[in-house]
Parts: sequence; C-alpha cells; structure tokens
Amino acid sequence: LVNYSGVMVDQAEVHVSPDSPYRGAKPDDLKAVSELMRDGLAGRLVRGGYNVVEAPGPGILYLRMALTDLSLKKKSRGMLAYTPVGAVLKAGRDLVREMMDKYDILSMTIQGELADSQTGEVIFAFVTVHGDPKGKERIDFDELELSMQDYGSRLRCRLDAAKQAEPERVDCRDPANWPSRD
Repeated sequence: LVNYSGVMVDQAEVHVSPDSPYRGAKPDDLKAVSELMRDGLAGRLVRGGYNVVEAPGPGILYLRMALTDLSLKKKSRGMLAYTPVGAVLKAGRDLVREMMDKYDILSMTIQGELADSQTGEVIFAFVTVHGDPKGKERIDFDELELSMQDYGSRLRCRLDAAKQAEPERVDCRDPANWPSRD
C-alpha cells in the first residue's frame, strides 16, 4: 500500500436478501444507503490526507463495496406520514434517516474489495455481518453510519501503517489503533 496516494471509492451495490421479511425498497432509499456508505468511508480518507478520486490511474486504489443480505421489515405508516412529492429536498444523511423511518434494517453483510485501479489486482477483501438475521433487533441509523466511518478509519490505518518502518507499524485490526473519529 505504500505506493498508493489515492482511492477511487465506487458507489456500493445493494442487494436485498431473498429471506428478507420485506423484499422491496424504493430505488431512492437504496441509493441513499449506498451513498451513505461511500460518503462515510471517503470522508475518513479525505480527513486523513488521502485523495479520493473519480478515475483510475497510477498510485490509485479502487474500492468496490456491496451491501448484501439486506434484511428489511417495512414499518406501518398512516396516510399522514407520507411527504408530498417534491415538498422536501433533503441531504444524504437525512434521506437515510427517512428511509429508516419506512423500514427496519434487521441484518446486512458489508463486502468490499480493494484493488489496484489499473491492473485490477486485488490487494485485500473483507466481509462483515451486522445485525440479527432472526430480526430480534434492528440496526439503527447511528450504527449504520458508524460502521461506514469505521471502515474508512481502518483503511486509513492500513495506508498510514504501510508508510511506516516495520517495527513502528501498528496492528490495524485493533480499533484502538485507528485514527480518531474526527
């Protein structure tokens, strides 16, 4: 990772689980979650001094992510709970909060792959499971947002550690070594 100075962070794909109690979602709701994932992760990298770029090139990593096995439960809403079309324009975080007013997220799997942007050679991949597939507890907005920020902090730790001499490198598996939540 020492030879990389920037990261191209792709918009995350979202896949609802076939076992989900509710298998549908409005495209804008899924896009809001996807953008929250991208923005939370990219924000941590930018605050760490790394370039987040839009195109492949020398010294650029490519990060692909997916939110899979998404298990949703639709909340019941009265007719007055719906906002008329075009009445409110909201920023990304507000859109996710609005989405989570419509659905409970019961469980999800976050997958990612970091590769060289020019050769496509995979450097590392990760898979993490969140929530309770049996649906006993829901994932709240803050937990979802924090997970994305933590992935960015962990990647930042790995990029920073790669630039340090071997004896001074920290173990980036330990959250205590991640950059502070800034």
